[in-house]
Amino acid sequence: MRLKVNLDMFVMIWNQMQNQTTPDIHLMILRWLEQAWTSGNNRLLLMAFRSCGKSTLVGIFAAWLLYQNPNLRILIVAAEDSLASKMVRNIKRILERHPLTSGLIPKVMDQWASDRFTVLR
Repeated sequence: MRLKVNLDMFVMIWNQMQNQTTPDIHLMILRWLEQAWTSGNNRLLLMAFRSCGKSTLVGIFAAWLLYQNPNLRILIVAAEDSLASKMVRNIKRILERHPLTSGLIPKVMDQWASDRFTVLR
């Protein structure tokens, strides 16, 4: 059984592992993402200043969504294929290293490709 953890806590655990703090702007974005998701709004546009961590936060958000519901399918779309692949790699890295998501890593690594992956359900 999975521990019910909100997105703030999921990110704070991750940041603590990375020896980083969670800036207020990140908490604002995370709370907006979680509130929108839980209210059923899945068509979002996140616009924020350069280098504020948008991609990192969205990657952690995707990992949290998979932690909450391993049956979920997430399509990563970006302006360039290389950017989408980079996001997939980032999400996989979070899933591999976050202490709450270790149970999602498949036993057979053929489901763990560079451009797509399947978590244990």
